[in-house]
Amino acid sequence: MPPCARRDAQYYSVNVPLKDGIDDEGYKAVFKPVVQAVMETYRPTAVVLQCGADSLGCDRLGCFGLSTRGTTYNTGCLRHPHAPA
Repeated sequence: MPPCARRDAQYYSVNVPLKDGIDDEGYKAVFKPVVQAVMETYRPTAVVLQCGADSLGCDRLGCFGLSTRGTTYNTGCLRHPHAPA
């Protein structure tokens, strides 16, 4: 399978650098407006969200301070067609 099935979708991703130690509130303050702008601007028909446990404050390999609730906030935002709520 080619790296990207549709050439017009190639290179469309959003990467937001976050500061070490970011907490749930800081994460929400960044995540919500970024996702809202992407959804309004591009009206995607599909969204791929890659999440790892390294965002959790208890993960020794990560550098963020999110709780389980803070980490799952992003999936809740993306469940709705006109996310985030």
